[in-house]
Amino acid sequence: MKKLIVFGLLLTVTACANSPSITNSDNVKEIPDGYEAVSVCHSGEPTEKKEIEQLALAECPIGARNVHPWDFDWFMNGCPLTKRKRITFLCTQ
Repeated sequence: MKKLIVFGLLLTVTACANSPSITNSDNVKEIPDGYEAVSVCHSGEPTEKKEIEQLALAECPIGARNVHPWDFDWFMNGCPLTKRKRITFLCTQ
């Protein structure tokens, strides 16, 4: 029983570790005047595209209605190893 509990906890932690998460927007392509940028770390799973966009939109300033991809990087970006890719979105109205 103890092994089953440990396995369940490890499975839960592993699943959460790969969920997209907000990160900083340091060292991204120059952001145009009047726009806010939001960056998201992700693992690159194709099924999570909508989830990434929704997460970014939720972090945009009040009044933003959409996000548009602006920059993408996967090296020295502050993201953890389980989700090495960072995409930066511009918040738009």
